[in-house]
Amino acid sequence: MVERREFIKVFSMAGLSGTLLPGVLWAQSEGKAAITKEMIDHAAKIAGVAISDEYKAMMLANLNDHAKGFKEIFELHMANSVEPALLFLPETSGVDFDAQKVPMRMSSAPAIAVSKNPEELAFLTVRELSELVRTRKISSTSLTNIYLDRLKRYDPKLKFVVTLTEERALAQAKEADRDIAAGKYRGPLHGLPWGAKDLLAVKGYPTTWGAGGFERQVIEEESSHLGR
Repeated sequence: MVERREFIKVFSMAGLSGTLLPGVLWAQSEGKAAITKEMIDHAAKIAGVAISDEYKAMMLANLNDHAKGFKEIFELHMANSVEPALLFLPETSGVDFDAQKVPMRMSSAPAIAVSKNPEELAFLTVRELSELVRTRKISSTSLTNIYLDRLKRYDPKLKFVVTLTEERALAQAKEADRDIAAGKYRGPLHGLPWGAKDLLAVKGYPTTWGAGGFERQVIEEESSHLGR
């Protein structure tokens, strides 16, 4: 079935979006594999609008071709490990952009003492936390426990956790502490706890996509986006 947004767009191009025609045809097309000329004729009669054969042909081509594209995508059966095609090109015609690559520059390391109040630590910036972890003024394990405690404490009211990966988080925090102690510091995000949307597959944990019917779905693959 064609997407609703594309459906309305077709009628907007034909100047018919303000009539009853889109609503009537949408109701007829639900559950159907394709939209037919007869369906358009019937909807036009109910809506009280006259449509030329030329416009009907245009509608059928646009609406059914769009639905065909969705069907072809579904038939690809791409593996969960395949990344989506996300490409953003901000170039505007006639405008030149500076294409020179500039190396990343970190802001100066802040002079900060470790607060004994977990509530204050929880609201430090990433740059401040990374410096505390790098200099081993606080361990990744301690920091992770602070955030785990906050998640457990506030989730009953705020409902922002789908799956709490506590064991995984603590295991990776301990590994980060061992690496940093051994001089294997990987960069400003090393050892900092973080969360992700429930869209990334993690072995041994449900990936529900935030949708009904997938509450118990477990994808036994590790998302390539997951780091340590």
